[in-house]
Amino acid sequence: MKYVIWGAGKRGKRLLNILGEDKVSAFIDNNCDIHNTKCLGKTVISYTAYKERYSEDAVILSMLEYSEAEVQLLKDCIPYFVLSRQPAECAFIYHSNIFTSLPFSYDKNLPTVFYGINLISANLIDTLKNSASIYVLLPKNASVQECSMLKKLYAQYYCNDIPNDLKEYNLFASCPLEPAMQKENCHVYNIYDFSKQIVSYRNDIIAGLKNAHKGEKCFIVATGPSLRMEDLDALYSVGCFCISMNKIFEAFKSTFWRPSLYLCVDTLCIEEFYEEIKNLDANMKFISDMYPKNNACLPTYHAAPVDIYDEKVPFSKDCSVVAFDAGTITYTCLQFAAYLGFSEIYLLGVDFSYGKAGATGNHFYKTESTANNPFRYELCLNAYTQARQYAQAHNIKIYNATRGGKLEVFERVDFDNVIRNMRGGVQRYSIISSEHRFFGYRLRTTETCRLRTMDVFHRHVERSETSIACIHYALSYKEAA
Repeated sequence: MKYVIWGAGKRGKRLLNILGEDKVSAFIDNNCDIHNTKCLGKTVISYTAYKERYSEDAVILSMLEYSEAEVQLLKDCIPYFVLSRQPAECAFIYHSNIFTSLPFSYDKNLPTVFYGINLISANLIDTLKNSASIYVLLPKNASVQECSMLKKLYAQYYCNDIPNDLKEYNLFASCPLEPAMQKENCHVYNIYDFSKQIVSYRNDIIAGLKNAHKGEKCFIVATGPSLRMEDLDALYSVGCFCISMNKIFEAFKSTFWRPSLYLCVDTLCIEEFYEEIKNLDANMKFISDMYPKNNACLPTYHAAPVDIYDEKVPFSKDCSVVAFDAGTITYTCLQFAAYLGFSEIYLLGVDFSYGKAGATGNHFYKTESTANNPFRYELCLNAYTQARQYAQAHNIKIYNATRGGKLEVFERVDFDNVIRNMRGGVQRYSIISSEHRFFGYRLRTTETCRLRTMDVFHRHVERSETSIACIHYALSYKEAA
């Protein structure tokens, strides 16, 4: 089968490289300025030109916003695939190309049954059509579009049920199988989720963290404009386990607080700030394995991008093999927090009011990255809703302690009250050495002392150019050892 890729942008170009030039006839693009030009050696055409010249080829919708194009394809009864609904390996080459190197071996001479169709099964049918008997079944929950596409593309292979006379056969599943289909005489192959099949995805360090903090509390600290340095100091004061992300290192010059776990999935962010992340002060840090230039310098976790708006976003039960990326790193952090066993998860700095990519005011820091991914509100909202449902089903409480913002999926709590309760209602400051600086302040005394109130603290410091407000929460509230 040959394809025409709709979308000549970054995702479409990457898809062509994964599929191979011989599988792609052309690009469709809505930008008329690039029609009749070349993109990676393929002509860019209009949808009208596609119908005139390539109507026998299936279309792959590569763009993130595909709803209008999908409506048009359905109206014209044209078979198509949506890249966002395919396994992540169809959109990214992690360690090998899934179309040329499956993570399992199978007998190509056995009769083969395909349960549902995705891009991987379509490629397998092309591979096996001359060497084995092929049967294609529709899943019971198949959409009208899937039914129409299967019957049009694979009319010669279509059947309503697995033939009874098959003594031994392969069964490739493009979606979860019904239990009754898994018979003794069939060899089942999962081709919709490779997370547990590809050995290189597994991170044994992450596996060792499973339920390491069972029943404990943690904070997920995002980088929204509401994040205050004094709130980070308060978290430092109570010694709370914190998960953070992306450019949180911009706060380090203003606070002693550091994240316990740092995560980054955005390949643009990793590319631009690789050295900063490499040198970042955190107990643990992992970046997405979607970044191709890491060369094993930084520990990775397997990230599977999810770009679906009209279906449930999956929530990982095993972050050692996969964590799903659904438009916001905060969703990845929630999956890790649940995997580590935390029963109370508090969000801070999750404003959910992201403006235009690259605009100022989207984060607590002044300077924005030179490259930014677009904010996909509906996708993120879908992800947060699934996180809430997962938490409810697993006796996990997720609270939003952000000061302001627009995220209302989770129950709101007051950050100051949470910190006060963590301290047990008593403010205590740890021993500080006379030479230790706190945001431009230095102790006047030459002996260490225990400071229990800010008034006492003020009497023991000499003022520098930094405002007194900057150190309101600067000290640790834990009892000194």
